[in-house]
Amino acid sequence: MAEARRNVNVAIIGAGAAGIAFAIALKKQHGFKNFVIYDKGSEVGGTWRDNIYPVRRYFMPSRALTNATDLKGCSSDVPMVLYSLSSETKYDWPQSHGSQEEIFEYWKEVARKNNLYSHISFNHLVSSAKWNSDLTLYEIGVTNTITGEHLQRTANILVSAVGVLENPRFADIPGVGTFKGDIFHSARWDKSVDLRGKRVAVIGNGSSAAQFVPKITNDPSVYVVNFVRSPGWLWRPVCDGWILSFEARKLRHGDRFESSIRPSEAMGCKRLIFDTGYLEAMHRPNLKMNFDGIESIVEDGIVTKKNGEHIPFDVMIFATGYAAVSFI
Repeated sequence: MAEARRNVNVAIIGAGAAGIAFAIALKKQHGFKNFVIYDKGSEVGGTWRDNIYPVRRYFMPSRALTNATDLKGCSSDVPMVLYSLSSETKYDWPQSHGSQEEIFEYWKEVARKNNLYSHISFNHLVSSAKWNSDLTLYEIGVTNTITGEHLQRTANILVSAVGVLENPRFADIPGVGTFKGDIFHSARWDKSVDLRGKRVAVIGNGSSAAQFVPKITNDPSVYVVNFVRSPGWLWRPVCDGWILSFEARKLRHGDRFESSIRPSEAMGCKRLIFDTGYLEAMHRPNLKMNFDGIESIVEDGIVTKKNGEHIPFDVMIFATGYAAVSFI
């Protein structure tokens, strides 16, 4: 681990995929070593370090689509042979789509292999950066996230590699702060919350919800209401030898929900969702899809917008994505 060095030629913000890739390019393509990477966390990996929600995931070993398998943490929705660095190719992934643990370990191994840890200043958050035209350098404010100590550093070049999947976005719903039960965002999964025997509200039906809803509803004692604002298109993988194709499927739950959950937009207008058992889970008696909208959140649950129904909950999980424009 690098100390928060006072002066460097290049300062990189973030030790996730982008920061690691940029640092490797500096060393391999330019033979450049006078750089530092600041990261507010205690390890590399970025979003693959922070996202630890449970998932029930389909995988394709070699020739055929198997049944779903339980794995810890989230998973990719992109085949791993395409999600690895071109400079650090890996062809022996256990499955076609990697788990959070596998991808996290991949980035740690890449950092070790390229001797990047000596360049990384962990637990240091870049809180400010200002260009000084007189000195022709960046004045960078850095805060130690453990001690709270504020440091001033400089660099000739400043590179933001924080990515867009950093800051979880909570939906702006009236009363969100009044809920007395457990509440958290799927991107910051609270492992201390036991969902067994609980009434759980899941707000959102994008890629994250499609991964963890099938997992948590595996337990019939967990009753989930999934609030859907706008339905999306799902992809289900089909593997035939080395040829990978996809079948687009509408989110549907038999005839009674077909009109509610058929996407109104053409396929491809919004991000396609990789189906990891979401369609199957919709047929479970302990999962209800709700399309009535949310009027407000109250102390013990949610009041719907369509008919003012009050639905009590013990736990509320926001699967509402990230503030993708709130990055440096």
